[in-house]
Amino acid sequence: MFMILQSKLSKELEDNIKAQIEEHGELTEEFIEDFISRATGKSSKLSKEDRYEMSSLSEYFDLDNWKSHEAVLILCGIDPDGASIEYGYSNFLGAHIDGVRIKNVIFFGEEDSYDIPTKEDLFDLRDEYIRKIDGIRGELNDDFLTPSASEKRVKENKILKKEKLIKSLEHLMNDEHFNSVWDLRQKYSEHLSRMNKLWESGKHENKNSPDYYIKWAESKKLNISWLEWAIKKGYLSNSQDQKSLLQCANEISSKDLNMQKKRELVLSGWLLGKQYDEKTQIPITRKELWGVLSKANNKLFAARSDETINDFFQDQKLCSFKQGRPIK
Repeated sequence: MFMILQSKLSKELEDNIKAQIEEHGELTEEFIEDFISRATGKSSKLSKEDRYEMSSLSEYFDLDNWKSHEAVLILCGIDPDGASIEYGYSNFLGAHIDGVRIKNVIFFGEEDSYDIPTKEDLFDLRDEYIRKIDGIRGELNDDFLTPSASEKRVKENKILKKEKLIKSLEHLMNDEHFNSVWDLRQKYSEHLSRMNKLWESGKHENKNSPDYYIKWAESKKLNISWLEWAIKKGYLSNSQDQKSLLQCANEISSKDLNMQKKRELVLSGWLLGKQYDEKTQIPITRKELWGVLSKANNKLFAARSDETINDFFQDQKLCSFKQGRPIK
């Protein structure tokens, strides 16, 4: 699913390189720099929020339901439209890997790098020309073939051109930006592979609401990079309390934080979802708010004495309560 013939991209790259070699005899530094610039789309530094705004992510929130195979990609931060992804592949030893490998995709919150070829494509193209060079050299050294002087020069020129091509391809392989894109694809591949396995381990309908998928991701403690942005934009207006708490999930799990700090992080998430700030007085009692927070994390906000509850809200500096309301 979502497959685009990757060979087309490699063929286009190969044709461009061949044309340059035919015209100039080699790939000039200008051509290489221009190719890298076009392929990487070296754009101005944009924040993730800016990139979310520019992406098609908001369009998916107009839908009542997401298809499961699209939803896993969306949760992972990948645009399902035109994604080229291998589900199960062979490693360099030929062994089957039951995982996911991203070839070319558009990430919602990352720089556009769709047109950058995969490392495997560049290696395959280089190896193809190495084989062609070996074949030509074999012809030159064959005792049964005695090429004329002009034929020998033609073959030797072919070798020189292909050697320059190989050198240029290796230049691309060592490009810092290309390697950063490949590292990013690998990172997302691992995240998507884990998410995909967790999803397929359960029983789900083929179509579900966005809220369903987000709650599922929360139950598995999976990070959704665009969640905070979607909440701020109002795309997830329903059950905002619970969704906003997801922003703190990774921090809350940190062993370096004490109980007070962890509770404050959950409270901060609830306040964000309700769009409260420290100047807004909370219109419910401390005990009522403790009960609300316990639904989000009953380990941190388990049943406690009134004194414990009162002490927590006395010490925290995130919110205040209307005067005159008792704790009970």
